[in-house]
Amino acid sequence: STLVGAVAATDPDNGQMLSYSIVSGNTSGAFAINPSTGAITVSNSTAIDFEITPSYILTVKVEDNGTSPLSNQADVTITVLDMNEQPQVSNQSFAINENAPNTTLVGTVTATDPDNGQMLSYSIVSGNTSGAFAINAATGAITVSNSTAIDYETTPSYDLTVKVEDNGSTPQSTTATVTITVNDVNEAPVMNDQDFSVVEFSANGTSIGTPVSSDPDNGQFHTYAILSGNGSGAFTINPSTGELTVSDSTLLDSSVNPVFTLTVSVTDNGAGNLSDQALITIYVVEAPNLAPVIASQNFTI
Repeated sequence: STLVGAVAATDPDNGQMLSYSIVSGNTSGAFAINPSTGAITVSNSTAIDFEITPSYILTVKVEDNGTSPLSNQADVTITVLDMNEQPQVSNQSFAINENAPNTTLVGTVTATDPDNGQMLSYSIVSGNTSGAFAINAATGAITVSNSTAIDYETTPSYDLTVKVEDNGSTPQSTTATVTITVNDVNEAPVMNDQDFSVVEFSANGTSIGTPVSSDPDNGQFHTYAILSGNGSGAFTINPSTGELTVSDSTLLDSSVNPVFTLTVSVTDNGAGNLSDQALITIYVVEAPNLAPVIASQNFTI
């Protein structure tokens, strides 16, 4: 409905009415003409595109209403002015494995511009928690910027708002949501070196303690084992809980073996069964001094 202009025509005969019509050149029905006034208006705005059709040459007919109607035709040239248009970018999705190192390529944002020859620049507007990602301003390539933030257990996905801006005389921009899914990767459990103590000659089955371990992956099960340092089998470890107990009390003699240094492993049940090891030091403590025991006795001589 935007007015383009009104075709001017005259008739030598006084008092006659003129009617207007477009005979040819109206590609895609871009324009309409008022048959009574000759006013040309936009009829199909999508066809008014400088990059596709920079100008139209319409053949317009004007006809009178005489007893034997007469008509004439003229070319009406409509020039389409080039205007800077917004770049176009759609929502996009990528995926990256957790703990991916810095500079790892996540994906490249795709955008276009209806204006030929313009340069586009890219930036992350929001959603980039802990500076996890960086974007190349010239290419739109997204890379890992802070590998410690790429953690499935903490943030399983990011929704980045990415802005694309052109370099037109009056720069235009638009935004899109770029969803980055963090893939869960099995990570090794962690167990640090720890110390325990046990009173010498403690009975078999006596609990010494349970080594503490952790796992970045939620909900995994762990298996424990003594790899070395257990000599003749003084101790036993529960494979499911990691609890250490006395297995052979006769070996717990502080004067002979005051210290045991066990190498204990913890293994997860994730893909690849990852594990960690730690030194578990068990100190054999001398039994506290107890009062001697004597019972009533009888002798004869």
